[in-house]
Amino acid sequence: MADAVAYRPDEILEVLERHDVRYVVIGGLAAEIRGSPYITRDVDVTPARNRANFVNLAAALNQLEAKPRVPDLDHLLEVPLDERSFDHGTTWTYVTKHGNLDIALLPDGTQGYDDLARSATREHLTDSLEVSVAALADIIRSRRRLDAKKTASCYRLCARCSNDPVTSDVKDLGWRFEWGLSSDGASREIGTSGMTGSADRLVRPKAKFASLKRPRPLIGGSTMGVAEDAERVVRDFCATFAKHDAEALRPFFTDDVVYHNMPMDPAVGVDAAVAFIDGFFAMCDSMVIETLNLAVRGNLVLTERVDTFRVGQTEAALPVMGTFEVQDGRISAWRDYFDLTQITKMLSGDA
Repeated sequence: MADAVAYRPDEILEVLERHDVRYVVIGGLAAEIRGSPYITRDVDVTPARNRANFVNLAAALNQLEAKPRVPDLDHLLEVPLDERSFDHGTTWTYVTKHGNLDIALLPDGTQGYDDLARSATREHLTDSLEVSVAALADIIRSRRRLDAKKTASCYRLCARCSNDPVTSDVKDLGWRFEWGLSSDGASREIGTSGMTGSADRLVRPKAKFASLKRPRPLIGGSTMGVAEDAERVVRDFCATFAKHDAEALRPFFTDDVVYHNMPMDPAVGVDAAVAFIDGFFAMCDSMVIETLNLAVRGNLVLTERVDTFRVGQTEAALPVMGTFEVQDGRISAWRDYFDLTQITKMLSGDA
């Protein structure tokens, strides 16, 4: 389940809303909603800490088919979930049918839901979905114990789209933040003394996320994170080649996938694609894919790669350009362009 599931944060949050769960979105997704272009792979929330809310939360988790996510465990646990599930501990991580969901009652640097809810704002992620999102200052505050450079970078990138004032909570972090251009075009910096220039507030552009350097769809609906989801699928797919197991790649394909190594005939359908890869694996001892560059537009992913093959004691690197089309979290088309003569020599030991 965890390998094949498509990440749909909008679906997770919609279920929480339908069950009247009181919560605040925190962590990477909150930063992303506030404007950070960094891509997150899970939903982090802090729920209200009371019995009635835990009842609603457990019901939502059951609808999401949530199962505990345990590090280094190669299978998901089947554990009954009810309001008592939250009696012990403050942090839980789950795999759901729409992706990972992490629950933190007391995020680092905060006092939990009541603390975060005071400054949280309701944000429209789709026309029909509105959720409570932690304030930018609280996102930073909760990351005090993380690497300072990473946190500063996150702040720098999402500050341009924030309505949040530069509060003392942020200034007290003691780091220097650059945040590009303000609404009047002047370059500004934020440091321990606050913001330079006349502006005393970070101003959100009229169009949500409009100041980002790359286009990005809003989360949710048919356009929810299409590019981000497609990138994740392709990166995970390429990483799985290191297992040298064709069947491990099957969940990444649609049933009618077309896999075409352009110098050869295409393999049509998931069985044909897996069989082709299996035959390819049989000719080498290992294969590792290194992605040098990756570009995404909608559901189309372009990769510049070096595919390294090992046959006996010999290793050979093959430059490859690849094109992937992703539909509903699976690869529906895959086209690779490379020098057929070069790979034939490699696998025959003549390279």
